[in-house]
Amino acid sequence: MVIIDGQSLGLGHNGTAAERTQEGYRNRPASRMHRGLMRSDAALTMPLHGPLSQGYAADHATGLSFAVPVGNIPACLTFASALDLWRRQLGLPLHRMIVGFNGIGGQSIVQFDHDPLPDPFGTKIRDNHARWLAEMMSVEPTAVPLLYACIQGEADVSQTPEWYRAQAHVSYDAALDDIEAATGVRPPVVVWQTGAYTNGTTTNSGSTLAQLQLVEDYSAAFAGPLYPNFLADNVVHPTLDYQILHCEIAALVWAHREAGQNINLLPLAPIWSGNTVRIPFSVRPGRSLAFEAVDKYAAYGGLTNHGVEATGANITSVTLDGNAVVVTCDGPMTQVQIAMQSQDVSSFADGSLGNYGAHRCDIMESDPEDSLMLPGWKLKRFIPSCRFARP
Repeated sequence: MVIIDGQSLGLGHNGTAAERTQEGYRNRPASRMHRGLMRSDAALTMPLHGPLSQGYAADHATGLSFAVPVGNIPACLTFASALDLWRRQLGLPLHRMIVGFNGIGGQSIVQFDHDPLPDPFGTKIRDNHARWLAEMMSVEPTAVPLLYACIQGEADVSQTPEWYRAQAHVSYDAALDDIEAATGVRPPVVVWQTGAYTNGTTTNSGSTLAQLQLVEDYSAAFAGPLYPNFLADNVVHPTLDYQILHCEIAALVWAHREAGQNINLLPLAPIWSGNTVRIPFSVRPGRSLAFEAVDKYAAYGGLTNHGVEATGANITSVTLDGNAVVVTCDGPMTQVQIAMQSQDVSSFADGSLGNYGAHRCDIMESDPEDSLMLPGWKLKRFIPSCRFARP
């Protein structure tokens, strides 16, 4: 079972009929869903889209079928398809994966726990999830959970990191408890890092920063940041191509984990010296950091200092040294942050409402793999958003 819930980015791209057909066929080798389970209003005859706030009807699942999108194309479906390809690429054992989405778009992390408060939905997400698990075990009692993820955080960017980290523990543990109760297995966690809206003027970005701590707290696989996504609506939702891209990057990281390799790309402890700070990242052996060759932000409001900002002094240079970003200022800066801009770039959208979010950076791990899902694309793994105060 691939269990990826969350807000609307977990629910996934609202596909056209052609896109849904394409993704349905793409996923046939690997992905399955419940057959016969319906939403309470009977508007949805297949559970892949998820019941959202409606909840499930009394009808029970009668078996499994190919996973076919009926509206949105959930991230769990995209991830499973990509993981099947990367397992084949790396010579790993293959498994069919049962996918489903039980989150609700636009909801704070507090809606993902067992507490009936606060409104508007109380325990609806947990109830939907528990029902999905029960139906799963009734039609496939030998199924085991592969992972749990919650692509969520956009609703909580104004919160502090401390608040989000504490509440995420409550909600993650609630989900993991439910999964373990139903299956006897407590699965590992995958964490995606929240990006920013195009009018991302908050300075807290609590979910974004806390998610780096959650990777450590849960010994999680780190799918990477969402800020590099090209957005379809000048708000926060990526195009289908970019959903496929970020889910395939997550699948790449997970497949390497299955092969016994931790390739999480995370910041390490910075080294401060006078007007300079050296921030290393956990790049893979034989690789380094690199600037993206193409300035993709030029037509969408631009990018200053490669996405690096400093407090207390002005940046004079941003360079790369092996696995590290080296920031030099004209005085002793008190804080440095990367891909954490507080800015409104919504006026730079193109005629189709395409745009990049407020958080931006062009620093990535070198030598990216070719995408197996999108011919001609590269799996560029950009460094995550991060912030460091001078000790």
